[in-house]
Amino acid sequence: MNIGELIEGALYLSIKDRYFNALPQDQTAKDEILEGFIPDLNQVLVGVGKRNPAYSSESISSNDVLLDDKLSVSYIDLEKKYLTIFRVEFLYSGSSYSITLTRLGMNDFFSNSSVRTVSSFPAFYNYNVFSDKLYLYPTPSVTGEFNIFGKERIGPFTAVDEEFPDFMSETFFLYLEYYFAKFICSQYNAPWQAQKEDLLRNYAKLVGSENNIAYQELSVNDGKFTMPIRNVRIGL
Repeated sequence: MNIGELIEGALYLSIKDRYFNALPQDQTAKDEILEGFIPDLNQVLVGVGKRNPAYSSESISSNDVLLDDKLSVSYIDLEKKYLTIFRVEFLYSGSSYSITLTRLGMNDFFSNSSVRTVSSFPAFYNYNVFSDKLYLYPTPSVTGEFNIFGKERIGPFTAVDEEFPDFMSETFFLYLEYYFAKFICSQYNAPWQAQKEDLLRNYAKLVGSENNIAYQELSVNDGKFTMPIRNVRIGL
């Protein structure tokens, strides 16, 4: 699905008949109207994007760990742009078990420069969503791989012909369309029918249910590492 299709669907659900009567048949003129709603869609996605049930992961070698001399801390430049990271683990060479790193807030992570320069098994991380850098310490003293799990960012978008990423859940598409339609109604002071609100709530429940199920597939290393994650929400 591309961006324009979802926006048009949301307009049908919200204000199209009331305010536009019908969108132009000419594609160029139609796209001009739809593009006017892209900033609003980007704004909505900042708030609800992490509700998308699909998680992403990547593995990065410890050989790719870099050093930020100014901050005196090691970091990894992530290939993917995450909205949130909920698990980082380090699998060192020659072992079947992982070390799970503990997430620290920015103040705690950067409070002790002497600890950040130590070389040992990595134990703590902090993710900077603006620079797509994963800061960590201690610096790995052995070779291994970091396994990173999180929710990728959706957007921002700039054109109606852009495609949504493949990792988006079909249920989340429905939820987003209805959520964005309600947002548009609020912007135009238009009514939002009770039936649509019921559907929006049901889609929200389905998305929440998918979030509770999907993350149970996070076990790596052929099941040799067990994670106590049952009945725990992540990424929301």
